[in-house]
Amino acid sequence: MLPILYPSGTSKSDFFANNGLGFFNRCTKCNVTEERNGMYELVMNILPSDRLAKTSVCGMFVKAKPNPFDTPQIFEIYSQSVSRDKIEIQAQHIHYFLNTIVSAEPIDKRTGTPIQIWNALHNFWVPNVSIDLFSFATDITTSGTVSAGYISSGNGRNISISELLSGTDGSMLDVFHGEYYYDNFNVSLLQNRGTDTGIALRYGSNISSKKQSSSNQTMYSHIMPYAKVQMFEEDTGQTSDLYVYISGGITIANSALNYPKALLYDFSDRMSDVTLRRYSPGYYYNLQEVQDRLEQEALDYTSKYNSALTQLSTNIQIDLPETLNSLQGCKLCDTVLVDMDDNGTKSRAKITKTVYDVLGERYTKIELGQPRKTIADMITVKNLGGA
Repeated sequence: MLPILYPSGTSKSDFFANNGLGFFNRCTKCNVTEERNGMYELVMNILPSDRLAKTSVCGMFVKAKPNPFDTPQIFEIYSQSVSRDKIEIQAQHIHYFLNTIVSAEPIDKRTGTPIQIWNALHNFWVPNVSIDLFSFATDITTSGTVSAGYISSGNGRNISISELLSGTDGSMLDVFHGEYYYDNFNVSLLQNRGTDTGIALRYGSNISSKKQSSSNQTMYSHIMPYAKVQMFEEDTGQTSDLYVYISGGITIANSALNYPKALLYDFSDRMSDVTLRRYSPGYYYNLQEVQDRLEQEALDYTSKYNSALTQLSTNIQIDLPETLNSLQGCKLCDTVLVDMDDNGTKSRAKITKTVYDVLGERYTKIELGQPRKTIADMITVKNLGGA
């Protein structure tokens, strides 16, 4: 389909009720890129002779089909560059609006299921009218504690909805895991967005060439945790900051390194609720308790990211149009089976990125990687002609 242009003031209902200002009629390129729990953007080129060339500006919207399966999606134009022979437009999916809807007051820790947390915070956002544009759904029913805005006990900071949903430490994605699916104004956090396709990519069959490189840059044998905590002087009543650490560090389980490599890691944000009590000139009442907490935080971290810390990160690029053709019926987050070499080494991989040609109505690039949120094995399937 040809992309459609809408004015900046278009109402939510009008996006689906009419064709706005109409279709671009001199569009030479239009690609939509979406990553698993990541970017979702559109890039298009139009000729200066396009009927909408002088109409389209930043802040307007483009509606285009993002893949073979979903309904056309809305993208806000955020960049436009003009040259003699073309106009390049860059736009981001409408859910990026969630970056600019922020909490009206600081948000502390929140405990509950994802839908309970969303509902509890529904009226906390500015501008409030914008949150009513979006709906949130999930098939995750477990309970957890989201601490995206947490600073210290009883204290929080202002955050955006995007930080709450998929920021780093303490966000819904960090606590509940899963995969986000964006359908215009509808946001869904799903346990598994894709399915097992049953498709097998085999070296020597539908994979004829490969390029593989490995790196141990993220492998460690030990972790040296430290954290800045608040120290309370029992005799004077004064408070100050003090760093605590674990002497000798902690061995990382499953490390395959034959020589020691230590990761120095700051856990201050996870220890912000800790107070170390001291009586001058140097007696600590609860030092062992604080060190035990720091050790547990480090053990939890190395357990969660053990694969990334203990295994080679591998990058495999497969350049074969026929292989890409065999994946045209797949969706983002679907799983395929890959025979890595002549020895029959097999690996299950998820589709982690798609690039869709809106005009040609086909994928021009698909990336596959291990289904874990770490530094993972990555396989790239790319059309030799380029996207």
